[in-house]
This record gives sequence, C-alpha cells and structure tokens, in this order.
Amino acid sequence: ARDVTTKFTSRGLKNTMIMKEHIESAIKNSVGHVALFFPSYMMQEKILEERSWIPWGIETIVERRMMSKDLVAKSVERLHNYRNKNQRCILIGVLGGKFSEGVDYPDNILETVICVGLPLAPPSARQDALKSYYEARFGNILSWRYTSSQPAVNSLMQAIGRPIRKSEDRALIILLENRLLNRNYRLCMPDSLQITQTSNPDRTKKFTKSFFQHYPKPGI
Repeated sequence: ARDVTTKFTSRGLKNTMIMKEHIESAIKNSVGHVALFFPSYMMQEKILEERSWIPWGIETIVERRMMSKDLVAKSVERLHNYRNKNQRCILIGVLGGKFSEGVDYPDNILETVICVGLPLAPPSARQDALKSYYEARFGNILSWRYTSSQPAVNSLMQAIGRPIRKSEDRALIILLENRLLNRNYRLCMPDSLQITQTSNPDRTKKFTKSFFQHYPKPGI
C-alpha cells in the first residue's frame, strides 16, 4: 500500500483510519482465516482498543506477551476447529512474535496475511553501539542495512511465509507500509518477490475480491 506507513513522523489519526480501512477491506472481501501482524504489541493494543473495524461474526485469537508454546499450539488447533465449523477467524499477533515465526500452519489454514508496518528495532544504547561497529567495518549505508532494514524485512519475510508451506498452497499477502517501495528496503527483499501496488482501501477491496475469484479454494 502506497498510502500508509508506521513511520513515527507520519503517524496520526488519518493514517490510522486509512490503515484500518485497508484491513477491513481485506477481511470483508477475503475468505477463510486471516492473520494480522503488527510491528509491536503497543501498536497491536492501540489498534485493538476500538474493534468496530472487525466485521461482525468473525472470531479473534490475540497473541499476548510471554505466550507459552502450549497456548500457541492450541491457537493453531482452534483455527482448524473454526474451519470445520465454517467459522472465520482473525489471528492477531506481532512481527517477530510467537505467531509470525517458527509456527507451522498446515492445510493452508491461513488464507490471507496482513502485515502492518515494519518491526524496526527501537533506539537504544545497544542498537547505537551495534550500528557504530558495523559502520566502522562496512560504512554508513551497509551499517543501516545490517542493523535496521534487513532484520526488519527478515521478520516480514517470516510472516509472509506462514501460509505458504507447500507448492499447492495459496494466500493473499497485504503489506501496509509504503517504505517497502523505497530502494533501500526493496534491496533487502527477494528479487523473485512480485509486488502489486495499491493506492487506497478501495483498490485493496477490488484486488482482494479478484484474488479469491481466481483462487477460491485453499490448497489442502
């Protein structure tokens, strides 16, 4: 999406509302279960404070801080139980968290993944020291890539890979972050990744509808 970002200097009510409209358009016009990943627990909690953007009748499973492996496994089991009952569900978590990395979602149980923003490391003494170390060795441009942009994109790639576990699987991936169109972030992404740009929530709605008309069945 070209019209939203989680960049700190660009945040505001208008940006948040458009982001929610993108999410709502994708959920309403997709089929099956949706995974929704945020860059931090703070943003996850902020967006979830007001839930009117979640379509009526759709269940939610929300990742919590320090969630145990047992609860994560039970959450995946719940997704299968909901599918058996023809009940849609939104799995909500964070990029780099329990739901978005190291968890298998078999039988194409996730059919749409929405990633909000970039999970860039917050400023800290450790982060500054790491950047200084890489800058001394590789220069300023590569130090930024190695300490900030590449780790953030790697977390994004992990989330993108959750629904696609075998060649028969299919899933719609929506990335709500215009910085990913910038060269310094595109360089961190696989060359084989084909991206279609959307300029507003209505375009997201149309593209989502079109995707599931062409690929109506999950690859079970």
